[in-house]
Amino acid sequence: MPLASIPSPGHAAWRLGPLTVRAYALCVIAGMIVAVAVASRRYRRSGGRPGVILDVAAWAIPFGLAGALIHTILLDSRHDFGDEYRLWHTATVGVAAIGVPGAVALGAAGAWIACRRAGVALGPVAGAVAPALAFGLAVAGLGNWWAQQFYGPPSTWWWAVRISPEHRVPGYENYATFHPAFLYQSLWQVALGFAVIWAARRFALSGLSARRRMPSACATVRSAISPFSSSPCWAYT
Repeated sequence: MPLASIPSPGHAAWRLGPLTVRAYALCVIAGMIVAVAVASRRYRRSGGRPGVILDVAAWAIPFGLAGALIHTILLDSRHDFGDEYRLWHTATVGVAAIGVPGAVALGAAGAWIACRRAGVALGPVAGAVAPALAFGLAVAGLGNWWAQQFYGPPSTWWWAVRISPEHRVPGYENYATFHPAFLYQSLWQVALGFAVIWAARRFALSGLSARRRMPSACATVRSAISPFSSSPCWAYT
């Protein structure tokens, strides 16, 4: 038993009359707000028109959520196909490998539509959004702490997270503290966001080069998140 550990919240949802408010959803909303605020500030500082990022978010966020929803439906329904499970499993494993980056890619499609409608170049918008997206995902990922999911192997380090018995994966019921994979992921995403900002300043990416940085910035975000979202070392409950 470690001398110190990160406690887990006692409640992950609250009842407000007929509604259930979940902490995970609040973290996702907070992540969206952070991402939009950071992207708006960066876009205005680069000479962009005020309000453009809000217009882009109105398209990109629903597209991204739709991608995440499709991903969840595919994975949650794979056990309902009986003899066809192996074929379905093969397909859904491919989707699982995409994970959050898949939602990012679909959100980028929504952003492209919004930029076409607003008559602005996608490159500068993508340059402003790339680090903001990493920061937003870092905040949203803290919802896993409230839900007591996405943790790693047992750990006795002082930063290990305490998991309630009902949330422990089978075979690990006798362990109380685990590696906080959600925290590692969030810290990694924060570092990624600052790295993208540093690279943009260091190499003076603007104008034509801003249009060219969109694929590399998005690819950097996707590849940096993928090891956490698809690694078998981390467990969802």
